Amino acid sequence: MEEALEVFLNQWKNKKYVVGILLTGSYAVGLQNKNSDIDIRIIFNQTQAKTLKGLTSINGYTFSYLGRSSDSVKRKFNSEFISRQKFEAYIFNIGKILYDPKNTITELQDLAAIYVATPFLKKINIKSEVKAGLYGLYNHKNHLVSIDEESPFFHYHYYVFLKKVLFYYSSYLGYESFLDTKTEKVLCDPGYRAAYHWEDFPDKDFVKLWISGIDPKKINKNTAKTIYHYLESKIEKINEENFKTHWLES
Repeated sequence: MEEALEVFLNQWKNKKYVVGILLTGSYAVGLQNKNSDIDIRIIFNQTQAKTLKGLTSINGYTFSYLGRSSDSVKRKFNSEFISRQKFEAYIFNIGKILYDPKNTITELQDLAAIYVATPFLKKINIKSEVKAGLYGLYNHKNHLVSIDEESPFFHYHYYVFLKKVLFYYSSYLGYESFLDTKTEKVLCDPGYRAAYHWEDFPDKDFVKLWISGIDPKKINKNTAKTIYHYLESKIEKINEENFKTHWLES
């Protein structure tokens, strides 16, 4: 890997607009496997206004790289934090500096560490939004149980329902949102959470129930009902005979 990394570095560090290169992701924290890409962040000077995303293969290794200016990275830290995310801050916080002649990445890592250490504000749930979201899940659950379990569309709607449940309940609890591709890592891998400074999901019983629900052997209407009723027990029960909610529309 070191030889491939050296080739990649030589391709980029001599470009006049490149002021920093960071190794990050699984290779930076020792969690890589045979299928892992080598994740790189490249910092541009202010002459580069656009963000660059690329893939390249060197000596059998795939490099996944993302290039931004320092100001763009700072804006990303801030916009994600406002949206209750710290993904890019985590990426810089765990990174290993490969090239940093002007201490640009060092400064970004210092800032990233502040974002990582700063807790989000306590989530204030708006009752009407909570109720409307729960009603949406209620409708999806009812549609799901109306479909024949042998239909391929039952499986489709089942997994869409479970995805919506996870997103809704995570938001309700004020838990940091995460990419679909990181679901297993965030929910099931304590080593990953420790390396990236992810908090544990606040409701361990829900995690066990939800993970059990994605087992192919348990894809059925009763499982969907059980998961939905668990949410109702934690939030509120939809009154099927007399339900109403209201909200402002823009």
